[in-house]
Amino acid sequence: RRQNDDDDDEAGERRRREEEAMRAWLAESREAMISRRVEPEDAGGWRAEAVRRWGEGVAAAEAGTGAVCWETFVRTRLSRPPPPSPHALLQEFYAHDPWRLLSCCVLMSRVSSWETKHFCISEFFKAFPTPS
Repeated sequence: RRQNDDDDDEAGERRRREEEAMRAWLAESREAMISRRVEPEDAGGWRAEAVRRWGEGVAAAEAGTGAVCWETFVRTRLSRPPPPSPHALLQEFYAHDPWRLLSCCVLMSRVSSWETKHFCISEFFKAFPTPS
């Protein structure tokens, strides 16, 4: 019985350290998102930023109309970081990108284990880094 208590204490301490590390990482990421400014100098720069963030499929926006204000396209799709959570929520890791946040939430609804969720979501974004 004493061995199980020691194992539980060890696991709890390890989880606490992991949560502290995650909170620190999230705080740094949130600060980086707030401080990062996107300021291309011309329409070509804004278009390149859109392609970098969302993939080559965004170029299809031009096909329908022939004219796209790429600055508006990019600025209206940039997200703001959520307020800090006292919990290390997995969604916070993906809050910087609406595509990733939506995908993350959909995938999380299918799995219960935090480790499995984290692994599956990470692998999903390796395979599909952008919506296009």
